Amino acid sequence: MRSLPLTLLVGIALLGCKPRRAEEATPPPMATLSGIRMRYFQGSDVAAAGTAEQVTYARSVGDFVASNVVLRFPSRKQQPNSPGPAVAGMELRAKTVTGNLIRKQADGSRGVVLRTGSGIVAGTERAHLDGASMRASGKDPVSVETPTQLLSAGGFKAQIGEEDFEFDEPVQSRMRVKR
Repeated sequence: MRSLPLTLLVGIALLGCKPRRAEEATPPPMATLSGIRMRYFQGSDVAAAGTAEQVTYARSVGDFVASNVVLRFPSRKQQPNSPGPAVAGMELRAKTVTGNLIRKQADGSRGVVLRTGSGIVAGTERAHLDGASMRASGKDPVSVETPTQLLSAGGFKAQIGEEDFEFDEPVQSRMRVKR
């Protein structure tokens, strides 16, 4: 619903963690953290911020599993002849996210929901997040609601921080009439 903010944010959050026992000289290979708050910077700009209920991280290989993840992305696209951004950004939620910090890749599952500032809400069972390109994609059916349209598709591709979506066949769309 893409660097992948979650992978980098988890890594940033873990940098400040200390071993559980003071006598440990090196951190354990696995760390489980609760109540995580994350921020991801691209240069001096915040590219994403979010939370995770719990994160388990394998330090030696960069793999992680996070639960109840919420990430917020500011808008990255400017409207022509407009002094401000095109939309108020996006919010991505997933019950479970697994990925790799080193490769900047993650997969959301057990329900992934993407909300945009202009009122688009898209949901699917699973989605892949590519942190290097800031793109999300999914091969599972997706349902999309906008203020004026209902859409279902066989899959999707989206640029995070922009309202730029591509849908895979079969695509069905219905217009909504406001009364």
